[in-house]
Amino acid sequence: MVAILLPLWYNGAPLYYPDSMGYLFWGMQLKVPPERAAVYGLFIRFFSLGRSLWLPVLLQSFLMAFALRFLFQKIFEIKPFLYLLICGLFLGIFSSLGWTSAMMMPDLFCALSSLVLGILLLFPARLSVPERVLFILIFLFSSIQHVSIFLINLLILSGFGIYFLLQGKLKFYRFPLSRLTSMVLIGYISIGLIHKSLEGKFFISKSSNAFLLGRLAETGILANYLDENCPKQPLKLCDIRPSLPMRSEYFLWSESSFIHQKGGLHDSEGAYKEIISGVFSSPKYLAQFAWAGIEATAQQLFMIKVGDGLEKGEKPQLKFFPRDESAYLHSRQNQTISFDPFNWLIYAGSALLITFFIISQSWKVLSPELKLFGIFLLFLFLANAAVNGALSTPLHRYQTRVFWLADVWLLAALYPALRHRFSSDSRIPQ
Repeated sequence: MVAILLPLWYNGAPLYYPDSMGYLFWGMQLKVPPERAAVYGLFIRFFSLGRSLWLPVLLQSFLMAFALRFLFQKIFEIKPFLYLLICGLFLGIFSSLGWTSAMMMPDLFCALSSLVLGILLLFPARLSVPERVLFILIFLFSSIQHVSIFLINLLILSGFGIYFLLQGKLKFYRFPLSRLTSMVLIGYISIGLIHKSLEGKFFISKSSNAFLLGRLAETGILANYLDENCPKQPLKLCDIRPSLPMRSEYFLWSESSFIHQKGGLHDSEGAYKEIISGVFSSPKYLAQFAWAGIEATAQQLFMIKVGDGLEKGEKPQLKFFPRDESAYLHSRQNQTISFDPFNWLIYAGSALLITFFIISQSWKVLSPELKLFGIFLLFLFLANAAVNGALSTPLHRYQTRVFWLADVWLLAALYPALRHRFSSDSRIPQ
């Protein structure tokens, strides 16, 4: 737990990505943001107690530490406290876990939700009834923090359904798969119900069509579609054609972007929906979108960089937390500091673990649990890359928020080769 919070102490304040300010601003006013789900903002509001942002950071860090402790001790049967302490220090310093835990973004819950999903799906026999109930609650709470989590977990469950079918184990895992699929859907519906309680209308996102349109603008599909259809019918976005293609981030967020001049992210939802329906009803454009998605998934899969987005803030919405605002203004994040050394620390740490794994030949003694969890991580990394890369845009932060779980797997896989050094028998003179 201490190791996870090391980046906090170094930085002097919770870490902020520009999008964090939107969660803070809307959450503290009990309103739904125009471009995302409201749940994480509400999490900040209620668990900060109106006093400090350290409180939600501590809570999300505690939940992750609890899940990891259970994974190491109950699933991988790693008992020595010293080895667990070393793992915690390593993950806190040489992986992106510490930075993800310290960031005021729902990124940690993306990893936590999938991690708990893996425990509930693959190792239900290791959980007592109270533990199962507790992990279900953690899973549901984590799953509603961001809309992308729904799609990622749904892809993981679909992938494992096919995997178990090919392995002839679908009958054994049928109940966990169906139960967890129901929970994923419940979490998705819960987002809409929370929005209904705030604004009296059931919806998941006000701007889903705008985000998809941004992806089409980036891939060049929107330009092709407008070239073909603007001569036939007047579309609201025909004026944007000379500026296409353009980066999705600019298309969505720049104040000078065409989309903001034509009504914003959701004020022209009907016009956006008309174009999207036309694109996805055409086999030609659908094939182009699928191919662009494959390319983006492959690109997203290897984009790992901790410092992405942790630049100096321009307009922090911390007026609700004056003490945190003071700490933020004097933090290293708000001084033009380069985060490259921390990225190199992560690369070096992962390389070190892989080297030890190869030298010790740990793969020869991998337990069935480790093998299954390794397959789960492959599904997770692919699903995360597919959802965030293909449906949004490839970005370092998206893959960084889950890739640290590879270090968790390597640390657990190395333990059998190092067991004798942490055994109580090895310290007794013979």
